Amino acid sequence: MSETVVEIVNWLASEAFKSDPSILHPALKQVAAAKGASKIWYGLQHEDQSTVFVVIVWASLADHKLFIDDKAPYAELLAKLTPTLDASAGAIEFYHVAFKPNPIPEAHFNCPINEFGILTLKEGKTNAEIEELVWNPEFNDGGKVFDIGKIIERDNQYVLTKGWESVEAHHAARAYRSEQLSQFVTAAREIITPAVCHVKLTMFKS
Repeated sequence: MSETVVEIVNWLASEAFKSDPSILHPALKQVAAAKGASKIWYGLQHEDQSTVFVVIVWASLADHKLFIDDKAPYAELLAKLTPTLDASAGAIEFYHVAFKPNPIPEAHFNCPINEFGILTLKEGKTNAEIEELVWNPEFNDGGKVFDIGKIIERDNQYVLTKGWESVEAHHAARAYRSEQLSQFVTAAREIITPAVCHVKLTMFKS
């Protein structure tokens, strides 16, 4: 089993970041140089045009923990991030996802727009119920439809990611669901409550 995890980070963007997203690059360059860090994407949420998303692939959760525990460089990273944060923003939120079937859903992240869905188990529902549904290889065909992973830090939440040509294409697709997909969505909504947003991700190249 792969130890690869995908870290998803978000925070409320400053006006400076909205005007010039490249002010985030010094921080991303530092992360990219860390042991175990590989691919990085970043972008702004489509719906509110205010929430920054950063997606970082780590070879293992242990590699990211070592990076955080190195106090002086980590403090330097936080200082580099400060200009990108809205003054009223709360804490930076981050969590790690173990995606399946593709540990790195690169094909989705590289699409013009990416759908992120936080899937929260309904009361009384179990991890086994949702995992049996979403990781069914007969339906998802190796992650071509979407990739889903459990949030490591949260027992009751998963992340779905799917690439689209546009937000409009996603909305239009809802009207043309196959019978199989409609059955899947109906079954999933019996188990989870979804919260969906879209992000235009750009791969960071240091």
